[in-house]
Amino acid sequence: DPVFNISMGKETNLTELCNTISDVLGRPRPKIAALPARPGEVDRYWLDIKKARRVLKFRPRVSLRQGLEETIARGSKIK
Repeated sequence: DPVFNISMGKETNLTELCNTISDVLGRPRPKIAALPARPGEVDRYWLDIKKARRVLKFRPRVSLRQGLEETIARGSKIK
């Protein structure tokens, strides 16, 4: 199966993700309010990188912040 999860290999919550994106963009952090979960709603998501580690010898080398900074810098160069 040629599908792999590529990530930092650690769980990140939505608040942390939004705050990090805001910080990298130099924007104010958003006000985030958590609502009660709906019946059957999954409350946690994370990517399992075991297969990528095993098959590709993948090892995360950058933090969430560094990865976002590099991605945004590259994206801003696209005209």
